[in-house]
Amino acid sequence: MTKDGKEIKDFLFNCPKQGFEVHLKVKGEVKKGFFGNKFVDQEVKKCDLQAQGGCTIKIEPAVSSNCPAVIKAQKSGLK
Repeated sequence: MTKDGKEIKDFLFNCPKQGFEVHLKVKGEVKKGFFGNKFVDQEVKKCDLQAQGGCTIKIEPAVSSNCPAVIKAQKSGLK
């Protein structure tokens, strides 16, 4: 858990821009629902492909990012 009550999870994401799976560190909040827990308020914090030099898209700030993973996370689409 981070100090603001959100936790960081590691997701495998099939990046459409690069054509293969990358590891993403995503900060979000887990909420209990009727059908189990849901990871909400997602924000991509780090992409391993970018760290390795395989991607030039900046992932911060999230509002102006062109990264498909960031856009999907803002729509709470990473599960």
